[in-house]
Amino acid sequence: MRDNKPFHGALHKVDSLDAQNTPKAFSESLTLLSKSVVEYRTWIEELEAKEDEVRAKADSERQQGLASARDELKELQKRQGEISTALDRAAEKKKEDLEKNWPAVRMSQNANAKAAQSLEGKLRSLAPGAGVRIKAAAEAMEVTVRNGGDGNFPGAETMADQAGRLLRQADQATKQQQQQGGRDRGRRRRVTGDNYYGQSVVGGDVEIKREYQVDRRYREDILDEVRNSGSGGSDTENRSILDNYLRQVIR
Repeated sequence: MRDNKPFHGALHKVDSLDAQNTPKAFSESLTLLSKSVVEYRTWIEELEAKEDEVRAKADSERQQGLASARDELKELQKRQGEISTALDRAAEKKKEDLEKNWPAVRMSQNANAKAAQSLEGKLRSLAPGAGVRIKAAAEAMEVTVRNGGDGNFPGAETMADQAGRLLRQADQATKQQQQQGGRDRGRRRRVTGDNYYGQSVVGGDVEIKREYQVDRRYREDILDEVRNSGSGGSDTENRSILDNYLRQVIR
């Protein structure tokens, strides 16, 4: 199509035939044009079928990516829940006990923050809303580590809980994208008939008749009667008026 441009060539040939202004050339140009229209529609349908195939494949890969991301999210939420449990009621616990357990909690929180940052990169294109929440959760985890390092365990507990909430929100946003699937993504209205764009008919085809004939009594009989009627000085003028009128009506 790009190199040979068959449809451009066909249209140029149609123009060339029309310029000859003969019945034979007109018939040939009409045949060529009709053939080109059928071939063009067939080509468009092939392109649309390939486009649908590519979109279906992309959506399948996207669904797999979202499912994998949700599995990773569940692991993040589980570990974050364990961190929040370790810091629970920090204001009521002895600081010595919290400081004793902090190295293990810090290691777990650093690992979770690193995993969240990695997942945020994956979700950025698959589910942007979830990606934003994952990024915020990772930042909250980093603040948790800083607060714990400064001995501010109540503050660390607050930020750990916030990270957990953001992870749950990210999971909900990912689930929503997963359920939405390919809906409303690049919908195309197909041409199902002459100049018709819309929903296809379910359970059957619409027959569009292009070949038809006008009954003789609506054309030839009327013209013959007008041409053969009367005579006289004004006959030519009347006949011209009637001919013009009838041509407009018949068209």
